[in-house]
Amino acid sequence: MLSAPFSIAERRKIMSNLAEYAKSEMEWAWPEKKDEHGNLIDPMQELVKKDVLQLIEVFSEQNHSGFSAPYVLQIFDRLSRWLPICPLTGDEDEWNEPWYLDGQSHQQNKRCGSVFRYNFDNSTAYNSEGKVFVDKNGISYTCADSRVPIAFPYEVPDKPEYVKDYEE
Repeated sequence: MLSAPFSIAERRKIMSNLAEYAKSEMEWAWPEKKDEHGNLIDPMQELVKKDVLQLIEVFSEQNHSGFSAPYVLQIFDRLSRWLPICPLTGDEDEWNEPWYLDGQSHQQNKRCGSVFRYNFDNSTAYNSEGKVFVDKNGISYTCADSRVPIAFPYEVPDKPEYVKDYEE
């Protein structure tokens, strides 16, 4: 929350400035464009702008301070990308029901969909998206080589390691 010496009216003005700033910035980045019939050329971008502005409005109404705002945004960012906000423990209740293939059980972690293990054994756990490969055309992909072994407790990284799969 914004704290003294700001009055409630001053806090509302500061936060409404954030919404106005966001609207202005998005218009600079993505001005609304219409064809000769008045139809939006990029209706998807207009929907994205609307959605972002809704998030900004909610965030603005919460009246965060310079301390709480980055904290809330950090947590929101991870959760909105389906990433856990504290380390995975490997405890049994973190794992989905197993499926069986080639004589082995396989389990997916409930808290992080890219983490798996074999035969109920945490020592076999891996992050299937630990590495992302980038080809010479800039196309990113994952494959069996994307798997990175992990140990618990495991802090899921914000982003994978990016690896070039070509020689320069």
